Amino acid sequence: EDSAFDQFRKKLVTFLNHFLPSHHIPLPDGIRWLKLSPQDQVHEHRYLKVHYESTITWKLATDYLRCSPSFHGHEHRDCTLIHTQDKDGNNRNIFVKLLFVFKHTVGERTLDLALVLPMDASPHWHLLDRDLRLTRLHARPTASSEFITLHSIIRGALLVPDFDNHGDYFLVDYVDTDMFLRVQRNLI
Repeated sequence: EDSAFDQFRKKLVTFLNHFLPSHHIPLPDGIRWLKLSPQDQVHEHRYLKVHYESTITWKLATDYLRCSPSFHGHEHRDCTLIHTQDKDGNNRNIFVKLLFVFKHTVGERTLDLALVLPMDASPHWHLLDRDLRLTRLHARPTASSEFITLHSIIRGALLVPDFDNHGDYFLVDYVDTDMFLRVQRNLI
């Protein structure tokens, strides 16, 4: 996963220069293109609490997500469902794996961000596994990591690795009625 962090500063600057203006957040000191300086810092977080509205009860529910290189001696990187836009500007929801969660300050504004690895439908298999009847996803190459704002996270997602096929994951939605309904209603 080290290649996910290649060009970290360059990817972050590009993300910020597109994200801030598109969300009507002015760049500091009236500059036109943000540049990171050696004094700029990111502050890592390894635990995230996400509140979302349940599609079952319409009440507030909470997911507790971890993104840690060493959680009880083992790497632990949870997956989430996020709201995003494709290259054509169309709204869509996708699954991602959290790689790095952090805060970064631009001017007077502190942003909650994450470096994530997006998931797509597995190109080698049917979207729905024949035996398990679980949705199969495939992680993009680690060099395809990208930044998101934590506000785009809808909720956590239980994705289990397919140990026979590197990079493939199964979406476990049968034990989570909210996720099951989101999948059935094509809300993802």
